[in-house]
Amino acid sequence: RLSLVGSEMCIRDSMRRSPHSSFVIILFFIVYFQKTTFVQNQRVFTIGVLVPASKFFNETLSHVVDTALDYANKEWGAKDSFVLEKEIFRFSSTKEVVKMVGSWGKNPRVVGVVGPTTSASTLAVSLALKPSELPVMIGPSSTVNTFDSVVSITASLDDQLETIAKLIALFEWRYPAFLYTKDPYGYAARDTFMKYAYPYHPYVVGIESGNLEYQLTQLNASSVRVYIFFAMPDESLSVIETARRLRMVRRGYVWVGGEPTTLIPLLHQFDGLIAVQSEPGSGEIFREFNKGRESNDPRVQYDSVPYTPNFFDAVIIYAQTISKALKLGQDPFNQTLIRGMIDNDSFNTTRGKLSIVDYRLSQTARLINFYNQSWHTIPSIHNVSQIPTITFPGINPQSKMIPGRTVSFGWIGPLNTAKGQQFKIASEVALNEINQDDALLPYINLTVFYTSSQSSRVEASHALLGDLLPKGVVAVCGAASSDVSEPLKYILSYSKIPQISAESTASNLKPGLSYFRRLAPPDYLQGEAIVSLLLHFGWNSASIIFSADVYGTNALADFLNALQKYTLSSNFTRTAPQSFLPGKNESLKIQLETIKKSRSRVIVILVRSVEVNWVLKQAKEQNMMTPEYVWIGSDGTRSAGVDDPKLYYGMLSTSPTFGTDENVELFKQKLNATNSTDLMPSVAYWYDTMWFMAYAIHDVLFVRSVELTGKNLLESLSSNDVASRVHAITGKIIFNEELERLQSYDVWNYKEDRGWVRTMIWNITLPDETSRIQLYPNENVTFRDGTSNVPKGTVASIIVRLSHEDTEGKVIIAGVCITLLLTFVTAYFTIRFRRRGIFKSCCVSYLCLILVGLIFGNTTVMTYLLVPNDITCNIRLWLQVLSMTLLLGPLFIRNYRIYQVLGDREGKDEQEVELTPTRLFLSQFVISIAPVALLITYMIKQPLVANEYGPTSDEHVYRLRCYISSTSLSDSLSPYDHALISLGVVALLGNLIIAFFIKDLKVANREGSLNRLTIANGTFCFLLASTTILLSDSLYLLKVVIICIAICQGTLATLGFLFWFKFYRIWKPPATLE
Repeated sequence: RLSLVGSEMCIRDSMRRSPHSSFVIILFFIVYFQKTTFVQNQRVFTIGVLVPASKFFNETLSHVVDTALDYANKEWGAKDSFVLEKEIFRFSSTKEVVKMVGSWGKNPRVVGVVGPTTSASTLAVSLALKPSELPVMIGPSSTVNTFDSVVSITASLDDQLETIAKLIALFEWRYPAFLYTKDPYGYAARDTFMKYAYPYHPYVVGIESGNLEYQLTQLNASSVRVYIFFAMPDESLSVIETARRLRMVRRGYVWVGGEPTTLIPLLHQFDGLIAVQSEPGSGEIFREFNKGRESNDPRVQYDSVPYTPNFFDAVIIYAQTISKALKLGQDPFNQTLIRGMIDNDSFNTTRGKLSIVDYRLSQTARLINFYNQSWHTIPSIHNVSQIPTITFPGINPQSKMIPGRTVSFGWIGPLNTAKGQQFKIASEVALNEINQDDALLPYINLTVFYTSSQSSRVEASHALLGDLLPKGVVAVCGAASSDVSEPLKYILSYSKIPQISAESTASNLKPGLSYFRRLAPPDYLQGEAIVSLLLHFGWNSASIIFSADVYGTNALADFLNALQKYTLSSNFTRTAPQSFLPGKNESLKIQLETIKKSRSRVIVILVRSVEVNWVLKQAKEQNMMTPEYVWIGSDGTRSAGVDDPKLYYGMLSTSPTFGTDENVELFKQKLNATNSTDLMPSVAYWYDTMWFMAYAIHDVLFVRSVELTGKNLLESLSSNDVASRVHAITGKIIFNEELERLQSYDVWNYKEDRGWVRTMIWNITLPDETSRIQLYPNENVTFRDGTSNVPKGTVASIIVRLSHEDTEGKVIIAGVCITLLLTFVTAYFTIRFRRRGIFKSCCVSYLCLILVGLIFGNTTVMTYLLVPNDITCNIRLWLQVLSMTLLLGPLFIRNYRIYQVLGDREGKDEQEVELTPTRLFLSQFVISIAPVALLITYMIKQPLVANEYGPTSDEHVYRLRCYISSTSLSDSLSPYDHALISLGVVALLGNLIIAFFIKDLKVANREGSLNRLTIANGTFCFLLASTTILLSDSLYLLKVVIICIAICQGTLATLGFLFWFKFYRIWKPPATLE
């Protein structure tokens, strides 16, 4: 005897094939009559089924439910005398679902509901209806765990997202993007995902339909390559179509969807798509379920419609529950009873015997992979070696490559500045090229987290500790300045995370045993380049201004060490290095005023790029931008943005070489720069640093095949072998034994019409260290006056002060004191015995002039003991000139009188040759007119000022100098030198002419010898004092000694002549003189 239900199904099937067959019609009425008679003795239970209105789902799910009803009625209904039947409702909106479920809740024949197919619809039902109005609901696809009114028999969001999280952890997909819809399902998926995937630092983005393309573009620009999306079928389809349009569904990308993704028609799926789904079934019930696949109806597509096993299971769970209730004598129409019996019980399903706990079937999720136009189950993956079991977009499964694997490192730079933005652009260009290079880090996505240092040590440290380190970066690129990199070095070395800087050049940041590395050469090479530049132009004097920070102090030390290395310490003049506090106007103003008072007009500035414009503006206010000044900057100057081009005209700056002209042009094309002035040289170093980091990571993972740890990565960053593989824009990368890069330096010149131009290069490869400066072809250096005429770089100066703390100073001071004492003693006797014959006949006025000159000369030396200021500097000059005038002038007048007395006396009476005081003072006045007039001219136009000078025996104590404020009037000689020459020439020529014309000396030979000795002594004093103008300013002590000797020599010779002459006249009769 055929089963009634089975017979009915056979009849229905026969009628589809032969609807006009009279036999089939007659048989149908017979069976229907038998069924009606049989059902009168059995209970009928109705199950409401909610399916989407789409024919694609309607036909398949209806067929699944019919198959399940046949099996349930045969397995449990026939034994317990009940029949299950269905009432299908095809819905197209959530409102329709709510309305229909409400009507079923009031229908006493409906024991439960299967559906709906989405969590959103299920939530809408549970919120719209009162608990008393709700029937028992079994959700085939309700993955959200918060619906107490629904028994969910699909894998929960917890199960699904935990499965995806395991996949992320296995393949080390760091920083994936999680896309979710802004609905209850999406919010629940987001919260659940964060619970499992938080350690992988995902980008969590709520999908906005009108903004989806922009959202995906931004994620792609951030180098995100793994995308996980949990959305309803329509939104999932929008995500896939937008990704196709943006060319994001290709090799290197990974797409993982939630269970609704499987609802998208096969036409829109793509090879390599991964989705999560409940585990497949097995056993006898699963075989019954598979019988539905034998349908010949093309509209029935079991493999294309998700949740088909869940619909089957929902029906047989109802059948098992009703059977249990009838056996216990309970009413199956009692909704509360049925709901309670379903919970906390075990049921036979297509997946075996499973339990329902807290209204959820205890089943796990599985991963499925779409390729060859169908979904395929991904076997459980426990290690990376099983990768061939997954197909990814555009990748052959046999390649064993893992797309989407992310290695990330941090980036710290001054994003608050224009140059910082250039650094970031160059880094992004390099990163994009690296990720598109299949040979380098194949199928590994290199990502960078950018953060701003705000040009501050404190802000950079906060960004590192609060932003980068929590994200698990493997290394850090940055910072820009040495001052900012210093604290980062200690933090990262303690954390054992490598740091590589593109710009930090301070010598104290030595790589050594720390985790700090750099691609820029150290500052001590820059110090040598600047010193070579000074040698090239013949400048032997310079002033130095540096910022009182890590960069400035270390750059100063490197510059001074380079001076010593090139043996320039003895013949190179420099002012005391002037430091200022960054941002302090008064501090900088004082230092610039001090430099302005120095002899040097070559100024070397060692400051950070953020302070260069500020320093130059302050210098302009001090009128230090005239053509006589030459400004030389370090690499910080070249990296600074030019605020006012006029301040930079003629300026020179050094920076690590930019590479060859071909590399420069290539780099300009990469960054879309219009000319070389758009690019600072340091930008290329950031670009090369990114490539060097990529090659080091590649060396760890693919060459050495070791774990990517800080220690292993540091070894690769220290390897010349790895460095040689980088095709760097800045030239070949070579490290020395100290792990410092050996690099040449470009010398840039700011030209009025072209901006910064590479004019010279300090070539480190040349063997001769003193001549490494070379001009680039067809280039020349232009200074502030717009010409290539090299400025002298210095102004004339007066000798520096003496220090009573030095031994040589003490000796000179003692000699001067003795000379002064003798002078005053002589003056006393001259005045005291002026009426005696010896003094009277010698002319007391003549003696007084010489004594005043001696006092002025010795007082000049004594003024060197004082701390000079502008007044004392000018007084000293007057004393020097008047001293020499009063010493040499009377000698000339005296020789002229001897010529008149002993020479040709014919036609002259005694009064004409008599040297009266009036005639003596008038003659001295005439002689003094020329030097005094010259001196007054200098005092009016170029007064002297005082300034610090070179070190004493204590290197922290500096002497002071007087100097001329400008070289516009005086070229290379001081006013003292001019006055001395003018006076000396007159005195020398006068003495020689007089000696030549004295022919008829009627005195003894001794008198003639004594007269000539007087002339010789005067000449010798002049020549001795005049040699001081030929000496270098660094030999200031020798100058003072020579002047003292000249004064003493003149004093002794003059006094000796006077006394010997008088004694001779006393003992010889006057007739002899006639």
